[in-house]
Amino acid sequence: RVDIAVFGEISTGKSALINALCGEQRAAVNVRGGWTKDVWHVPWDSAGYCVPGFEDSQVVLVDTPGLNEVDGAHRAEMAHAAASRADLVVFVTDSDLNDTEYRALVELAASNKPLLLVLNKADLYRPDQLEDLLALFRGPRLAGIVRPENIVTAQADPRDVEYVIESANGSTR
Repeated sequence: RVDIAVFGEISTGKSALINALCGEQRAAVNVRGGWTKDVWHVPWDSAGYCVPGFEDSQVVLVDTPGLNEVDGAHRAEMAHAAASRADLVVFVTDSDLNDTEYRALVELAASNKPLLLVLNKADLYRPDQLEDLLALFRGPRLAGIVRPENIVTAQADPRDVEYVIESANGSTR
């Protein structure tokens, strides 16, 4: 079994990312931070991967409670424990890293296990803003912590965007 811990702060879209990867609602999501209160193991059957030589192996996505939740120190400890047991950690953020995220990322990198940094909610940024964040993440600040090729973007639960087009005559559609 390959466990992939999905780790990060509250409300960064960890559960939504798991649902997007699975292609169906497997993890509960809510607009309120701290919705995930326990560690959940979600079989990722659609990954289609098996460990070479082990035909009955499986890939499991591990949904963890978020960091920085009000009165959530115990849940943060559960998340850290799940990440320490995982074979791979997917660290999810939705903006520039704050001090808590940076320290957690450094701690995870020290474990020498594969680490992927996902900038989620990429649909909320203009292209120039997205490039700026990616340049920051792939620059000296995270050098030696996350390999540049292991930094990716995602839109786990993209929001509908409404455009209003105004014609030369003043009419809109």
